[in-house]
Amino acid sequence: MKEPPSIWERLVLLIPAFFLAYGFLILPGIETWQSYWLMKDGQKGRAEIIRFTPKTAVVYRYWVNQREYTGRDRRTDEERRAAKGNVEEERSPTVYYSASHPWVSRLQRPTTLIPAGLPVLLLAWFLLALMILTMVNPKHNWALQIGAKDRNP
Repeated sequence: MKEPPSIWERLVLLIPAFFLAYGFLILPGIETWQSYWLMKDGQKGRAEIIRFTPKTAVVYRYWVNQREYTGRDRRTDEERRAAKGNVEEERSPTVYYSASHPWVSRLQRPTTLIPAGLPVLLLAWFLLALMILTMVNPKHNWALQIGAKDRNP
């Protein structure tokens, strides 16, 4: 007969579940929400690049109704090379912002609400659901078998 996991073994699942939830549920949710508003009422404007970060991120500022906003987005190497040919685009790129939520902005206009890497997201959501199921009901047939020990081999 298998001994149910202790409270400590259940709590060990909480740490990876938190990181999975943040990286594969919360961040894609925020990205989808931003894409929705940019697709619904997106406006085009000009931004001023403040700095480039080492990992292809760009920090920029832009103005909407005489109010300054700061944004951060990623640029691929291909986009950086294309902008280097155009001095205007390199220093003052086009920014897309939401008219109703002007603090929501990106340097590229989103084309879809579906997050990138959807199959990976679905797999992570399934694994997260299994982790939560195991924490709530470790005796369920689908629960992960962590730390379960057989008393009778």
